[in-house]
Parts: sequence; C-alpha cells; structure tokens
Amino acid sequence: MIIRQQPNSSQLFFILKGSVIRTIWPKIILFALLAGVINLIAHNLFAISAVSLAGVSVFGVALSLFLGFQNNAAYERWWEARKLWGAIIADVRAFAIETRIHVPNEEHCDSILRYIILFLYFHATQLKGSWVSEYPQEWCSQEEYQQLASGAEPATISLMKAADRLKAEEGVTDRYGALAMGQTLGRLALAQAGNERIRNTPLPFVYSLLVQRTTYLYCLILPFALLNFPVFYSVLVEATAAYVFFGLQAVTNDLEAPFSDSENAIPLAALHRIAENSILSATNRSVKPPIKPDGYVLA
Repeated sequence: MIIRQQPNSSQLFFILKGSVIRTIWPKIILFALLAGVINLIAHNLFAISAVSLAGVSVFGVALSLFLGFQNNAAYERWWEARKLWGAIIADVRAFAIETRIHVPNEEHCDSILRYIILFLYFHATQLKGSWVSEYPQEWCSQEEYQQLASGAEPATISLMKAADRLKAEEGVTDRYGALAMGQTLGRLALAQAGNERIRNTPLPFVYSLLVQRTTYLYCLILPFALLNFPVFYSVLVEATAAYVFFGLQAVTNDLEAPFSDSENAIPLAALHRIAENSILSATNRSVKPPIKPDGYVLA
C-alpha cells in the first residue's frame, strides 16, 4: 500500500512510485507510434479512408463505462479485504481482553492465546502465498509447527485448537465468559472465510477478456478517426487514450488481487504485526516494532 501525501501540481506528473505508468508505458509508446505512422502515411503516401470521429467517441464512452464498472468491482474487493482485516484485529484484541478477564491464570491464558498467534500467522501466510514473517517459535515447538503446517487448513486447525483449549479450561469463570469467547472465535472464522473467498474467487475472466479486447480494438481504430488532424495531435490523443484505458485496466488488476505483492495491495505484514502485538501486550510480553513504509510502500 502506498502511504504518502497527495502530490502538488509540480510533483503530479513526475511520481512513479505507485503509478501504473511503469507497467503500461510500452503500450502507450506503441499505439502513439502507430497513430503517427498511420497519419504520416495518409498525408504523404496514399489516401486512407477516415473513420467517423463521432462513432469512435461513442465507442470510447461505452468502453469507459465498462472499465469503470470493472474498476469499481475490483476496488470493492480491495476495500472489503481491508475491512475484514480490520475486523480480525478488533476481534483478536477483544479475545485477548476476554481471555484475561475469564482466564485469570496467566499460564492458562497463554495456552489459549498462542493458538490465536498461530492462526494469524497461518492465515496471513495462506493469503499471501509466502511467509509474512518468521514462524512464532516462542509460541510453539518445531514439531507442533510442522504438524500444523502440513495440514490442509493450518489456520482453521489453530482456531479449533483454541476452541478445544477453551473448552477444557477450568479457569473460565462462567458460561457467559465461554459464550463470549466462543462468539469471538466464530467472528474470526467468518473473517477468515471472507478473505479466502476474495483470494480464491477472482473477477469473471470472460468479462476481463472482453474489456481487454475492446480496449485494444479502440486504440487500433482511433488513429483512423484522427487522420484529418496534424500528426502531433493524433499522437497526443492516442497516447492519452492508451494511458487512460490501459491505466484503468492496470489499476483493476492491482485492486482485484488485494493480497498480492503489488505496491497497492493490502499491507498484510503490517496488519499481521498489529494483531500480533495485541496478543503480546495482553500476555505482558515485549511488542515488536511496527512495520513502517519503505520508500512510501507499506508491506
């Protein structure tokens, strides 16, 4: 995730970090050159029939609506993922507080909360597809870690073990405490399922393919609607159109996968550290330093 202040007018056109221009510049140059070559051929070699500029404009408006809808759907996925991780952090803190209230024995409290640490680690790792941090060796042995990691659903198993430990815990003072903690575990499982749904269900491929093909067709047809204009104008308009339409596609691709390695993805490592520190604070342990942006990018 990019963390920085909004650029002023003097910085606006020179910021590359977090911009899609680094991804789409070859396409911009390619279609700008294509527009220039077609315009030069029409003016200097032989006549080329022009396409109606009004018709191409209507085509562009329709394409922009399709791209806008796709971009909104992708942003909704990104924002939902951020809300789900906000809910996870809140529920982890609530569970830590409830454990300290209803399980007064510190050792017994640790035996429950350590599975929440493992849940956070395995869940974030599953979403990311790679390790977000070193495994919490102070909370489990290497043997137990290997046993959990080798399972099909290590994050789910960690929640189950926390529930089993809570069920067997004699330090729980009353049924209300066990009910409240059980409900919090249920909300963690619900947020986990929501994140997995986002990761495992991308936007429909057929829709993305249609929009991408239409974008290429539009950028191929547009130069023939600009034949009556000077070469510089046709190149400028073509480059601008390519930047807008291919840029929107690149933004959609970034937001569609909120748990990827993109600079604009959800900062899983930072969110995982916040939730982990909540458990460390509840168990009177030293918290780890928060992850800060590196070059405006929060990991």
